[in-house]
Amino acid sequence: MFSADSQHVAGTFARDEGSFLRKRHTVGCAVDGHILAEAEGDEVTDEPVFSPDGERVAWWFGSGGVHQMMVNGTRHSGEGVVAHSAPVFTSTGRLTYAVIVPDGRVTIMVDGRLGPLADVLHVSQSTLAVFDHPSTGRQDVPYAVSSDGEHVAWAGTFDEESRPVLDDKFGPAFDAVLAWSFDESGTAVWWAQRADTVYRVTAKTMDR
Repeated sequence: MFSADSQHVAGTFARDEGSFLRKRHTVGCAVDGHILAEAEGDEVTDEPVFSPDGERVAWWFGSGGVHQMMVNGTRHSGEGVVAHSAPVFTSTGRLTYAVIVPDGRVTIMVDGRLGPLADVLHVSQSTLAVFDHPSTGRQDVPYAVSSDGEHVAWAGTFDEESRPVLDDKFGPAFDAVLAWSFDESGTAVWWAQRADTVYRVTAKTMDR
């Protein structure tokens, strides 16, 4: 993966060390041929992600099914917090990704700050999929980021109710929240269902 200015390249690796009886499986990330960090693990992200200025690289590694987010050579996700999606840097350099907190609830973390805690994090379908067409898009990132880098939209189940979420604010309850994105004007839009009706929900209508 290249940085935005094409001046740096990052990649992840996995390797075995030691003898057959004392084999140690390690994973890590390297930038421009230099190892940033290496740790014992059995999984590692395929593509590390550069911040817009090329100064930071986000990547995750897993051990025993528990995933930790790293920024350069430092663990970012915090004590007891488990990374639950691929990382995304916004256009303003904010680092976002889904996490699982110690009590098992899930949310989106933005620059180390937790959003509203949900029981279940929904995966967005494409708008076409809502209307019986095949789903498209990245399924490893269960949220949308505005083009100005300032807002994050997603959806989750809170106390058995499906709700749209924008940053720290969540909207009304629906039977299901099916899809969400930001339109060309930068407005967050969700498609949500009650009974047999699908509604178009925006941040302006979330309080209604």
